Amino acid sequence: MIRYIALSLLVAACQTTPRDDIVSSGRVLYQENCASCHGISGRGDGPLASSLSRRPTDLTAFTDLGEPLSSAQIMEVAHGGNRAGRPGELMPAFDEILDGPLVLFDSGDGIATPTPLPLVQIAEYVRTLGAN
Repeated sequence: MIRYIALSLLVAACQTTPRDDIVSSGRVLYQENCASCHGISGRGDGPLASSLSRRPTDLTAFTDLGEPLSSAQIMEVAHGGNRAGRPGELMPAFDEILDGPLVLFDSGDGIATPTPLPLVQIAEYVRTLGAN
């Protein structure tokens, strides 16, 4: 009986959580759309970075006053919104790529908002870059 319980707990611990799936899908989107400028590790050292007039943002240091940016802040930039008032910002908007089926997403404010799934995926992946 104890072996059965231990095995059940082990199997349950190994199951992929929905967040793991979201981050994994976000990694694929990041590699397809962002890594050419921001680099695989997110440090702003992608193969196209040297050809740009402004170095891409180091996403591993993506913070606001020393705190990691929220998913909502990352989504705003990735979806073509706020560029933090920085003149000469070159990052293209990815509106078409990031549109998709809507999911309810709570970015930490307690309000579940309909949000395109690809946008949630890429924002959640980018948040992991700063944790490495």
